[in-house]
Amino acid sequence: VEEKVGVVWTRVSTQEQELNGLSLETQRQACEEYARRNNIRIVEYYGGTHESAKQEGKLFREMIDSVARQSKVNIILCYTIDRFARTGPEGIMTKEFLQSRGIYVISVTQGIDPESLTGGLFGDMLLLFAKFDNDQRKMKCMAGMRESLRAGKWYSKPPLGYDKIGNGKNRMMVVNDTGRLLREAFKWKAEEGITDVEVCNRLKAQGLKIDKQRISEIFHNKFYCGYIEHALLDEGEVVKGNQEILI
Repeated sequence: VEEKVGVVWTRVSTQEQELNGLSLETQRQACEEYARRNNIRIVEYYGGTHESAKQEGKLFREMIDSVARQSKVNIILCYTIDRFARTGPEGIMTKEFLQSRGIYVISVTQGIDPESLTGGLFGDMLLLFAKFDNDQRKMKCMAGMRESLRAGKWYSKPPLGYDKIGNGKNRMMVVNDTGRLLREAFKWKAEEGITDVEVCNRLKAQGLKIDKQRISEIFHNKFYCGYIEHALLDEGEVVKGNQEILI
């Protein structure tokens, strides 16, 4: 009988999942308990960190490459099948790739037999449903962000010269020390008509190093005048923002 040799993959997508009983530790413990019950020898743990989607994707690919190279590993344990991969199609293709090498992905909480035709189909369906659920939540999130923007609230990273103060409904964008220097730059440009290069030289003399292209972008950014443009808004749509006006 071939020895069952496995690795554990754990991940969380949101802080909400971490706080609502789906922590990395919960996932790991469930995988370890399943392995004990089913005589699976765990040789490695992957994931297990709170990373961005981009970094997590890198860790996932590294895990797949590593497991595929190890002839002894024949099982990947995960808490639920949707914890295995972020996207349905990616998860399905990766499962098929692994199975072609005799490696099976096992959900330790869902009772799916990955070696059976029905179990494989059910696992694929769960991955697709998880993607659909993620897409729905993403659409709701984008709708909420669009509503926030139209109410004049900036939720993204503050532009140069601003700090974000507070959280949630109480957050505000306020001008910081760099912003006060940029305010002077706007005045030099408007009142003296100097070139962008000269503006950059004056700012550098006061401790703010910035290139000509960046200062030109700032001069054309409506945010500094109290307005908001954003890719989530309709083309050409400009709304009055709640941020402190710089100039």
